Amino acid sequence: MRKKLSMNKSNTMTFAMGFEEYIDNCKVRNLRSATIKRYKESINTIYKFIDSSTPLEELAKDTLDKFVINCKENLKINDVILHTYLRELKTLMYYFMRCDYIPTFKIQLTKVNKKPVETYTDG
Repeated sequence: MRKKLSMNKSNTMTFAMGFEEYIDNCKVRNLRSATIKRYKESINTIYKFIDSSTPLEELAKDTLDKFVINCKENLKINDVILHTYLRELKTLMYYFMRCDYIPTFKIQLTKVNKKPVETYTDG
């Protein structure tokens, strides 16, 4: 009889460790290198507001809410960039949920106020 290989999900996994595992998963799924590069760039901004050493079990819906508020108050970015950061954080959090590292909850993205682009001019 074969023994099944199982992963020991440590309760001490940090946000940074979870992110590295997620990047490995992205590579396994053969995501484009540009996508992986964007995730790595975005995580640097995310780490400004969610400490990389935070244990995964401490991540919850209010973590995302505080992230949005802190970005709005402390970064000079528009709604589209904030939406991008939040979308990438949402993807990461859903990965943690699928791995049973954190409880499942619904993540709502922020509304984006896009300025209309003028495509034609008079003259």
